[in-house]
Amino acid sequence: MSWFLMNEKGKKEKKLRDLKKAFDKADKDGDDEISKQDWFDALTAANMSVTKQDVDKLFREHDKDGDGKLSWKEFAGEETENKNERAFKLMDQNHDGKISKSEFKRFCHNLSSDQVTAAFAKFDISGDDKLDYHEFCGMMNNRGKEKEKEREKREIKKAESPKRTRQ
Repeated sequence: MSWFLMNEKGKKEKKLRDLKKAFDKADKDGDDEISKQDWFDALTAANMSVTKQDVDKLFREHDKDGDGKLSWKEFAGEETENKNERAFKLMDQNHDGKISKSEFKRFCHNLSSDQVTAAFAKFDISGDDKLDYHEFCGMMNNRGKEKEKEREKREIKKAESPKRTRQ
């Protein structure tokens, strides 16, 4: 490898390390994801001239799974296909960029027609009776949040229940 290419590679790696440090500093809770507010706060603390619109634009361009946060891979622009993308591509059998109720039902055969209709009523923002990728992500991310809430409720109940002792 030529000196020039090695030097360019070294510069790129240093920039990536510096970016990772900034990301980690913004990641206040250490979950390897940053919110819009986390990033805005980090930039303003570094005396960067940035607006909320700038941060919104970054998130629109990089938040691949639509969960409102950026993972390190999303932030760094690494090409990754997340679980929402894989599921969406699998369900979109005619490859028109939208999932119809019948395509959805083929994969979610345990759901009744009423349940599918209710899901589409809640998440089909465009009203075209199909889910585009962003609507699909909204549904999937909502499902994950609901599961997390249920898990938290169970843990609270478990912690609050009196400990039984053997006699």
